[in-house]
Amino acid sequence: MRPEHGDVTCGHVTVYENRDDPSEGTLRLAVVILESPSDDPAPDPIVFLMGGPGGASLDRMPWRATHPFWSRYRATRDIIFYDQRGTGISEPTFCPNLNRALFTDGLRGFSTEVLRQRQLKAVRECRQEMEARGIDLSQYNSVASAHDLDDLRASLGIASWNVLGISYGTRLGLEALRQTPDGIRSIILDSVLPVDAGYWHDEPAVFEASLQRVFDQCAADPACREAFPTLEADTYDLFAQLEEEPIVVAMDDTTRFPDRRIVVDGTVIAAGIFQGLYSHHFVPYLPLVVRELRAGNADLLAAIGETMVRAPDAISRGMYYSVSCYEGAPLTSASELAAEQAAHPQFAPMYEWTDHLAVCDAWHPYRADPTALEPVRSDVPALLLAGEFDPITPPAYARLAAQTLSNGTVLEVQSRGHSVVHTTACTRGVMERFLDDPTAPLDTSCVAEVPPVSFVTDVHVQGGVFRTTQRFASGPRTGQIAGLGGLGVILLSGLLAWPVGFAVRRVRKRPVATTGVQRMARWMAALTATVVVGFAAGLATVAASAASANPFVLTLGVPAGAGWLFILPWVAVVLAVGTVGAAGWAWKEGWWTPAHRVHYTLVAGATAAACVLLGIGGFL
Repeated sequence: MRPEHGDVTCGHVTVYENRDDPSEGTLRLAVVILESPSDDPAPDPIVFLMGGPGGASLDRMPWRATHPFWSRYRATRDIIFYDQRGTGISEPTFCPNLNRALFTDGLRGFSTEVLRQRQLKAVRECRQEMEARGIDLSQYNSVASAHDLDDLRASLGIASWNVLGISYGTRLGLEALRQTPDGIRSIILDSVLPVDAGYWHDEPAVFEASLQRVFDQCAADPACREAFPTLEADTYDLFAQLEEEPIVVAMDDTTRFPDRRIVVDGTVIAAGIFQGLYSHHFVPYLPLVVRELRAGNADLLAAIGETMVRAPDAISRGMYYSVSCYEGAPLTSASELAAEQAAHPQFAPMYEWTDHLAVCDAWHPYRADPTALEPVRSDVPALLLAGEFDPITPPAYARLAAQTLSNGTVLEVQSRGHSVVHTTACTRGVMERFLDDPTAPLDTSCVAEVPPVSFVTDVHVQGGVFRTTQRFASGPRTGQIAGLGGLGVILLSGLLAWPVGFAVRRVRKRPVATTGVQRMARWMAALTATVVVGFAAGLATVAASAASANPFVLTLGVPAGAGWLFILPWVAVVLAVGTVGAAGWAWKEGWWTPAHRVHYTLVAGATAAACVLLGIGGFL
């Protein structure tokens, strides 16, 4: 019998770097298999293809191993993950400096010309380094990776499997359909990048169309229209405003922000909103985000930077350009790029950030033959999914790819962005039924029941919420846990000890306290502790509830109805001042026993310390 949750098997598969010339050597690709707990798992596992190109897959394995989405399909079949060649912990490793230059540098406030020169310098240096290591840059493309995929299947002794690709993973999946179709039972393509799509020159128009859908739906929603009557103009004004006067925001993470800051100009904020549209959690809050950013909300800028800026090594830029220059550059031209950017001047700074074609010329000279970029034709059962607001792989791309997939079914999901299948009960169910029998007629009627976007028109803006929830989400240090635990115990003792003691004495008809002032001091300390503990408990409850509905709200604050909660820190400060003063007076006047005075002083000190922490957390 298999373990209740299934085993996890880790290993690697060895492939030739160049199958036409084995003398060039081999590469080791890292593999992880989440085995099904079933005693009789299906013989056709799922293999997952990561996006990018260049995205690492295995770095998220602890999350995937327990996530309900993966567990649902793992119940009946194994799930296989691997890092494609040139990505993650598979070989080879492209230059880390290239990742920083092509990503991190864009957040540092360099001029466009300086930024481009730094990028080209890093690209040339990395190319020289890779060639000196004997790396054949002509072998890092979707064709080579498609054969790696089939080698992996053969090495595991699998007759056929089900392919699940997301984003660039769909491009790789389509190439696998062309190169090695016999090993593919079915294919699921989520956020589709067709082989023949000129995505570099399409991007400004796709981004604009995605934003326009948000603007139009807000205008059609009475509450959103009333709250944000000029949303479209405000959004583009925001880009121009920040391009003219960037905002510098302090950041703690030096991996993503080498200068411990991020320079938020029009380019960065446009790119941030572009990235935000990937997520269905972000879209309902976009109007509020625009309003707050136009007002200069630096806390929100820091929160967006913290949540949306990935680590520079999350994507191998060397692999990204190896693939994109080989198969993306031939589908566009400098004149087409210039024409598209000129047609969308509101995004001009964003698309001037990197000159893709110049980078490609500096990186390698290899370009795919036009015949290799023709649409993929296949009769393998295919499920294609697209999100309404996807700013990079729009629904039109899924329809385009499906034109030459004779057994393809397209599922367009409203209110969703990039990466769709896991986001609704409908899409998860459709995927499950498709995997059960890919050749059977597929009922997709539930997609009509996915609700449209519901815009949020008001929140209680509070920058401390994000900082605090992030601190606890990332796991406080042992010393912090001990300190907060000790503080909590002392506060609870003040909250409970005196009221309980008072009640016991009343019941037993014993003397209560010597003076009204002493009684007042004790009740004030108990009330202070109650307010502090109540705020902490209330914030935790509100944050957990809000995050379960839509975690993005925490970057802004909390739902508007919970705004009253933030009166409590100020009440706590007033009471704490009185409690600390009463502690001093107790020692001067000799109130109670020495042990009682020590306890009271500890409670007073804990309330004062709690107020200091509330101030540091941004709640005062």
